[in-house]
Amino acid sequence: MSPLLAERPQKLGSLSMPIDLGESQDNLTRRFYSESLQHMLIPQTLGGTIRELREITIESYEESRIQDHEFPVSIRTYVGAIRLLFSLPPFIPSPFVDVDPEGNICLEWDNNDNSFTVCMKGDEKYFYAGLFGTSEIRDSGDMDDNVELIKNIARVFR
Repeated sequence: MSPLLAERPQKLGSLSMPIDLGESQDNLTRRFYSESLQHMLIPQTLGGTIRELREITIESYEESRIQDHEFPVSIRTYVGAIRLLFSLPPFIPSPFVDVDPEGNICLEWDNNDNSFTVCMKGDEKYFYAGLFGTSEIRDSGDMDDNVELIKNIARVFR
């Protein structure tokens, strides 16, 4: 086979990627999905935030073993925070990430006089507080109905 043919990008679905024509179908499928997930499904702005979430989740488990009063972040809370991040419109910047002493993941957005914090409790429940100039809001909700939550996060950047 010509070296030019092996280096030429081949169409695979809607992606164009170099294919070694001698590569097994199984290996090619694994590589395709791996590269798709790394470069296409996770928006660039979320990559760092998701890594940070993973790190603080691991750190919370390590700290909870040392300090009895600390609650670790549950996997359900970690998944809920990622689920929330993926539901946000792409124009919303990545939040500051923190863990409260009860094991909730808190995501915070700040912009001038506006700030908004969402704390995930498990994979379904959240509670939030926002300050928009002199106006304050506080509420809680369920991820199955998070439209109002997303509107309030977007409001920080108006």
